Amino acid sequence: MSVTILICPCGRRLKATGVSPGKSGRCPSCGALIRVPEAGGTPPTDSGVDDEWNWEGTYDLGQAVKPLALRPLEPPDPSPRPMNPWPDELELPETSELAAPPVAEGGQADDEWGWHGTAYNLGANIAAPLLSSGEARPSSEGVGIGEGPVPTPAPIGWTQDGGEARVTNRPPPDAWWPPTLFYPLRGAEGVAMVITLGLACWAMATLVPEYCLSLQTSAEFWGAGLMGTLIGLITALPSVILLPMVLIYWLQYLGRVLTASFEGETLPPRLPDRNFEGLFDGLGTWMLWGVLGPGIGFLPLVAYVVAVGSSLPWNPGLAIALGLPGFPYAMMALLLVFLNDDPLEAKPWSVLSSIGRLGLSFFGLCLTIGTIIGSAATAFVGAFLLRPQLFWLYIVTSLACWLLTAWTTIVTMHVLGSYHKTHQQPTRPTRSRPRKQPAGPPSSNAPLGDLQRS
Repeated sequence: MSVTILICPCGRRLKATGVSPGKSGRCPSCGALIRVPEAGGTPPTDSGVDDEWNWEGTYDLGQAVKPLALRPLEPPDPSPRPMNPWPDELELPETSELAAPPVAEGGQADDEWGWHGTAYNLGANIAAPLLSSGEARPSSEGVGIGEGPVPTPAPIGWTQDGGEARVTNRPPPDAWWPPTLFYPLRGAEGVAMVITLGLACWAMATLVPEYCLSLQTSAEFWGAGLMGTLIGLITALPSVILLPMVLIYWLQYLGRVLTASFEGETLPPRLPDRNFEGLFDGLGTWMLWGVLGPGIGFLPLVAYVVAVGSSLPWNPGLAIALGLPGFPYAMMALLLVFLNDDPLEAKPWSVLSSIGRLGLSFFGLCLTIGTIIGSAATAFVGAFLLRPQLFWLYIVTSLACWLLTAWTTIVTMHVLGSYHKTHQQPTRPTRSRPRKQPAGPPSSNAPLGDLQRS
C-alpha cells in the first residue's frame, strides 16, 4: 500500500494518510501551508524504511553562498620602535604654528570627537602649556635639552608640587570636637547597622530572657519548676548561640568605623561580609586589645576587688579612684592596637608615653566619650526602674535603649578615629590607606631626572 509523503519547505516529512487530494494543512513545525497534490501527480512513496538515512528525496539547501576571502596576514615590522615618547625624528612646529583648539559657537571648546590633542585633562580647566622656541623637549635619558623641563598641569586629585592626593569633591575630615552625633545618618550603612543591631539585641537580650522568666514563674506557680526551667533553656538556646555572633559582627563594624575615620572618611564604611571569614576576620585584634587595654588598665581595680574579699574593707571612693585611670588607658591602647602597623605597640610604657604627650587634650576626649557612653548606660538604668510598675513600657523603652547603644558606639569610634588623625605623631607608621605618588613634576625648578623618579 502506497503512502503519500509530503515534504515541507522547512524539511519536515509528513505522511498524508487518508487525506483527499487537493486538501491543505499546516506543518506542525513551521506552520507553513501544505497542499496534497492531485491524483494525477506522482507523489513519493514510502520505500518501507521510514528514516532519514534511507530517504530518497531531495533537500532544498538554498543558494550557495560564496565564502568571504580571508585577509592576508601582514608580516610584523622587523624594525624596533623607540620607547622614547619624544623621538628625535619628530619635527615640532614653531609656537606660532601651533593652532589653538577649535572653538564652537558660544565660546565652548570643541567636543572630544573633533579634538586633535594628545592627552586628556581630567582636572580643572587649565590650558596646556605650549612649547616655545627656547624650551626643549625631554630626551630619552630624562635630561632636559635646554633651559628646563616642560611644565604640565597636575593630574586630578594631586597638588601642583606632587604632594599627597586631595580629592576636591570630598569634604574635609571631621574634627573630634564637637562630636558628630549624627554621623550614622550620613550613609545607609550606618542607619542599617543601628536598626539591625538594636532589634537583634533587643530580641535576644531582652525579650527572650523576659519570656523565659515568665515561663519559670508560671511553672513554679503550678508546682512544675523543673519543667519550666527545661522549657526556658530550650527557648533561650537559639539566642545563646546567635547573640555572640551579633556581638562579633558589631565589633567588626566598629573596627571599620575607627579605621575609616582615621583615614579621613566622613561617611560610614561598608558593612562586613556576612560569612565565616568576614565574621571572624580581625577578631584577634579585639582580643589583643582586651588583654593589652582593659586587662592592664583595670588591673589595679581587679586586684583591689580580690583583696577586699580576703582582708581589706570595701571603700567605694578607693574603688572609683583605682578604676578611673583604666578608662583613658584602655582608649589609648585601642588607638595603638588598631591604627598602627604593629598591634603589639600598645605596651604599657608606649601607652603611658602617648597619654603624657597628649596631656589634657586626651583627657578631654575621654570625658567626651564617657559622656556619650554614659548616656546609653543611664537610659538602661531608667528603663529598668520602670520594670516593676510599668512592664510593657519597660519593654518598649528597652528597644530605644538598645538603638541608642548601637548609635553611641558608632559615634564613639568615629570620634576616636578623627581625634587620632588630628593628633597622631608624624614619624610613627600608621595603617593609613596606601596612596600612589603621581608622575607629575614636583616643581618647575626640579630637574627632569627627579621628575621621572617621582
